[in-house]
Amino acid sequence: MQLREPLYTTDDDNSICADVLYKNKMGVAWMDAPLALQDADGVSISSTNDSVAITVCANQEHDSASSMLVTGVETIAAAYLLSSSVTFCSSRYALAAAELDSVLLASDIVCVDAMSALFVGCGFVLSYAYHLLPRETFLATVRDLLLFIAVDIVLSHAMVLVVGTAWCVNMHSCNGYDAMLTVLEGLTGLRWLDVSQTAWHSMNVTAWPACCLFWCLLLSWLPLSGPAFLKERVGAPAVYLLTACGVAGVLALNVMAVVHRESDLFYANSTNLMYRLQEFTVGVNLAFLVHVQQPHVLQCMEVLGDYVHVVAFLAACTWWGELGVRPEPGGARCMRMYVRNDCLPTRGAFLCRGGFWGVVFVASCRLHTTAALPLISRDAILRLRVLCTAVSFCWPVYILFLLAAGTVFDDGMLQRNAALLSAVMPALLLCVSSAYDCFAKPQLARALGEHTLGLYHRSAQVLGRLRERSHAPIAQEGSGET
Repeated sequence: MQLREPLYTTDDDNSICADVLYKNKMGVAWMDAPLALQDADGVSISSTNDSVAITVCANQEHDSASSMLVTGVETIAAAYLLSSSVTFCSSRYALAAAELDSVLLASDIVCVDAMSALFVGCGFVLSYAYHLLPRETFLATVRDLLLFIAVDIVLSHAMVLVVGTAWCVNMHSCNGYDAMLTVLEGLTGLRWLDVSQTAWHSMNVTAWPACCLFWCLLLSWLPLSGPAFLKERVGAPAVYLLTACGVAGVLALNVMAVVHRESDLFYANSTNLMYRLQEFTVGVNLAFLVHVQQPHVLQCMEVLGDYVHVVAFLAACTWWGELGVRPEPGGARCMRMYVRNDCLPTRGAFLCRGGFWGVVFVASCRLHTTAALPLISRDAILRLRVLCTAVSFCWPVYILFLLAAGTVFDDGMLQRNAALLSAVMPALLLCVSSAYDCFAKPQLARALGEHTLGLYHRSAQVLGRLRERSHAPIAQEGSGET
């Protein structure tokens, strides 16, 4: 069953209507319409011999699933920006004897949980869009996202090389190998060789979510098409088994990281593509099970959605209990995300806990119901683009802001107002990201897309010429024999 691209119209009662046509080459009947769209409020369904037309109207004054999803993603991204600001303003990085050290451990645990929830949620949303949108629309959306993220990664790493070098000179802690590793990460989008707490490290400390998301989108074709292939060849149990294997891989890595807490296992995987791709794949497989209307999965999603407030309260208690806690003394190697941060206790280093909260967050958005049709405004998409930019430019903008503040205020005043700085810098970052997203990013992404397309065409021409030359002697020899 294929889905035509929705056509949006606005009625006089301030509502948005989407006319959706489900088609099937063999012809569809009334019962072939998605179960989530039958007998729902605001849904009008008319059927013919070969199609089912579904009209969905959602009032703008009420919260829809798409607006809840955007709000949730914004909240997770804002939590990450604030956590990164607290990390930067602590005595571990920028300000000596900062007053933020008492909340640094809680901030690190919030960052660990939020990022795991983000990647599970992104996988779920991408898979849902893959099954809902037409192929051309979906591919165009992924292409635009890849171009925007690629521009952010390259420019943010170039910026951090400039301001980070100035910062290192000011702090008398320059390392040429870190600069080389940063260049390699900016060009490839992969955190190469930053797998040991006693070796080289990237200067763009907090850009790893953008890099991992870029490669998750680029490699998404396999996890997106795999569940449908397995269900067609083997059946629904194969998809359950695939999801269970993904969850087992996440749990196994968490157990091994806790057992080998005095190693680089947690540090190497918490910001690494391979582990984040596993979380992303778990969300993709879960979305497929919801899409094919597996009853057990739908029941679990309903239960988790009903008890989301209980889970949110438990999460708040987990983070609140770490306020003012002195970090455990650790050696050169321990469980932490960044090399200068405090060692995380065992109770705070469970990456799978954030993945579970990501599943609960998706269930609370009710994406498996009628409201899941993509009735999303341009302003909401623009806000998400701004937040993606803010995550990429987080660390270099913080360095630039503190360098500028250091030329106006003395070190004592900055240290006394470290908490205020940690709140002001994310707001300033969002303002800079908004201006950059409105005026510079579209032009840069368009130029990058044209350059990439031209490079692809030139490569295809070169390969075609090589193929012709390789077949030319064979053709001549054959004509001579004749």
